[in-house]
Amino acid sequence: MRGNILVIDDERHVYEDIHEALPAHNVYYAESLPRVKDTFTRKDIDLAIVDLNIKVNEKDRFSGLDYIKTIRKRYPTVKIVAHSSYREIERIQTAILNGAEEYLYKGKLDLFSEEFREKINQLINSKKKQDFRRSELKKELIGCSPQQMRLREQLDSLAARRDSFFLIGEPGLDKENVIHYLHYKSQHYVSSKPPVIEDCSLWLREELLKVMSRKPGSKKRDFLKQAHGSILFVRNTELLDKGIQNGFAEMIGKQRYLHSREPLPVQFVFELETEASKLLKVGKLQDAFFHELEHVYLAPLRERPADIELYVEKWMQVNDFPIGLITPKVWDILLQYPWPGNVEELYKVLNDMMETHKQAHPQKNPITGRYQYMSKEVALTSLPADLFQKQERLEDMAEAVARLELEYIEKALQLHHGKKDKAAKALGIQSSDHLKKTYINKYDKLYPALIRQFPLIVKYYKLK
Repeated sequence: MRGNILVIDDERHVYEDIHEALPAHNVYYAESLPRVKDTFTRKDIDLAIVDLNIKVNEKDRFSGLDYIKTIRKRYPTVKIVAHSSYREIERIQTAILNGAEEYLYKGKLDLFSEEFREKINQLINSKKKQDFRRSELKKELIGCSPQQMRLREQLDSLAARRDSFFLIGEPGLDKENVIHYLHYKSQHYVSSKPPVIEDCSLWLREELLKVMSRKPGSKKRDFLKQAHGSILFVRNTELLDKGIQNGFAEMIGKQRYLHSREPLPVQFVFELETEASKLLKVGKLQDAFFHELEHVYLAPLRERPADIELYVEKWMQVNDFPIGLITPKVWDILLQYPWPGNVEELYKVLNDMMETHKQAHPQKNPITGRYQYMSKEVALTSLPADLFQKQERLEDMAEAVARLELEYIEKALQLHHGKKDKAAKALGIQSSDHLKKTYINKYDKLYPALIRQFPLIVKYYKLK
């Protein structure tokens, strides 16, 4: 499988030797940070070979280790090979722990050996497979909760009809996954033309109108032409001014460019991350525009805890981690936490957790000579510390609310001399039974010690 390899080294002859040794692959060269950025932008790099001893440029001040860290952070699937003229164990381990898959010693490196070619081929094939799994994951709408089942049905219908719609949901809900699922389910997928994702709020109004009207003179790319026959996902819709919103509405209604008869077969999806009612009230969303299209709502992750386990399993699968690494205690934390940052926060925590785990359990493989993480279960200490802090803060808030409500119930019982029905009605609750089911039983289960601090509640509701 032909791959794209980037050699990051300040000695060009190293690149030339590798280029000659690997004729089956495309080999590129970069000796500075701007060149590295440019190559990653233009090419789909599969493997980076980084010289740990690269001379630090006065402008970008990037060391070999800095390149490894940056590539691992920005391009998580790219395989990294560190190479050096030194064989210091600590240096090797640092490179591996920061993201390098392999370490090659220049002194004994035979670039033309079958072993070297085989190692490079294995890494590139591994990256290609991981990319394939990620692309397959995009076709799947993760979740088995009732909310996700309804969403799946709605998207299937929209894909068949090719109707434009608003996609409404909190930040962090991986809306791009929804777009790719829609694309896969629609006839757009046959043409293999990917959906276009555009933040039109970053455009100047004049430039945007030129593109929407097909007028010449726009200095930016024509994203509408790029999305022709496919899907255009418009981010931050609420930041668009009234004229642009009305322009999109007109284009959708007539299915052609503004002030033109040229057809525009594009399925629009408009993102909203704020409640539509609030946007309509303050005039940031045009009423006619909003009510012209269908609305698709994404439920936050806290409302569908049944999906958390599936998200975790998929993430572990895509990133080549055995699911058995996660202990029951870690599962409990992951499943109980409300995830205010939704799916993106969950993925970040998983990534941080596994990075911590790998660094805590490095082990040298006697066959390959590389350092890798041990197949030991993830400990609670691998979870980011702030996850526990957030959990504790949320639990403290919940207990504070419980205490306040119990104080009101206690006060009502006192004022009405223990008559539970009157106390319930005074609190705006229809009956004593309803009060008991809704509050007393719940708090007796959640906060047994707290509720027993209120003697009248204990007495009249006969708590043991």
